[in-house]
Amino acid sequence: MKRKVPLAVASLVSILLLTLHLADDMVRGFSEPGLDNMIGVAILVVYLYGTLMLPERLSGYIIIFVGSLHAGPSHEGSALPGYR
Repeated sequence: MKRKVPLAVASLVSILLLTLHLADDMVRGFSEPGLDNMIGVAILVVYLYGTLMLPERLSGYIIIFVGSLHAGPSHEGSALPGYR
């Protein structure tokens, strides 16, 4: 098996789960549809481009790395009391 296949599969699963999470937040009313969500969608598009179009290039690895770092902690602040 090639080395890029598990990385690409893990990245695609992460992109899918982040997309479902973003949609679930909007449906349940935790975040209102607006510019904040469009920025998240733009980040997911860049993450998807790096995963599919630049799989073995250094720039693709950097995009995947930064996208995976952004996936978790970017959303932690909204759980704090008094955030809004």
